[in-house]
Amino acid sequence: MVQVHPVLPDNIKGIIMNETNEKYLQQMLEGYERNMTQLDSAIEQMKSQLEGAETQKSDMVVAVSDLKELLGITDDEESEE
Repeated sequence: MVQVHPVLPDNIKGIIMNETNEKYLQQMLEGYERNMTQLDSAIEQMKSQLEGAETQKSDMVVAVSDLKELLGITDDEESEE
């Protein structure tokens, strides 16, 4: 006995393929949106860390200046050493 496999019409194949593509593209979109949210969060954290580092640097500049003043060191004396 010969088995006959049903052959789907071309338009049905296109619909199935489009549904598969749509699901795949929807998953990609959701993944990208999640990644964008994570990147936004990471950028905000980095900005905060940068601000903290800039504040520390400013404080350090003041501390170095104060210590030089206490030690009687001028910029000219320091460059001679």
